[in-house]
Amino acid sequence: MVSHGQEWLENLYHETTLQDIDKNYKQLWLDTSFQGVIGNRNQRIEMRFVSVVKDLTNPYKYHIAGKSKVNRNICDFNCELFIDSIKTLKDSTAYGEAPEISKGMLLGSYFFKEDSTQSHVGKFQGHFYVKFDEFEEGKTKVFSELYYDDENLVFIGSWQEYNKGERKDCNWGLLIPPGAKGTLFTYYENGYYLINPQYLDQGWESYALANNWILIPLVFQTNSPRFEKDFKSYNNPLIQQSKEIEERIWWK
Repeated sequence: MVSHGQEWLENLYHETTLQDIDKNYKQLWLDTSFQGVIGNRNQRIEMRFVSVVKDLTNPYKYHIAGKSKVNRNICDFNCELFIDSIKTLKDSTAYGEAPEISKGMLLGSYFFKEDSTQSHVGKFQGHFYVKFDEFEEGKTKVFSELYYDDENLVFIGSWQEYNKGERKDCNWGLLIPPGAKGTLFTYYENGYYLINPQYLDQGWESYALANNWILIPLVFQTNSPRFEKDFKSYNNPLIQQSKEIEERIWWK
């Protein structure tokens, strides 16, 4: 069921696929690292699109080359991404400055294939959604208001190892993986998010320590007020080490 708030928001947009499909939206995905989860234990997966090229004959299609990273295992992948529809604001002058409203949104599907000669490889497939704004010269950028970063660019789908039947849920986004709310991350207050400490060993510890908008509580879910003593504290050398880990350019 669509809420009144969602219905109001959706009614602000109209489909403009045919008139906007010839624009190049590659900047929405290029040179950005995405944070994701794979499997039922919220294991961290990082995705990086190294090259994004719009197809010369099919304006709905993009060719992407990139890398995935789970722990120390880094794999190359190539993929095809398809835009299914484009929606833009009916009246950008009336709503364009509202903090929660983007100029437009793309919806589509993707199919990624990792290099079969590498270790622990398979295929990703699913659908995506991205909100965007336009800036100079008609180019686009991901809509990124602080409190909406975890909802503005999402890839929802699965990963399946080659020649094996089991599929694993695999979702990723800009800062917080979609589908991990409530189990891995939850919004706290004033732009801060809590991360569930039971999943820090799934690749999230350095990410949590390197980003000051993430807090690590002793207890993830509680109805009681939280005070300073209810959060974990770490020494500065470990925090600095985590920042260095997160700043590594692993996709080169």
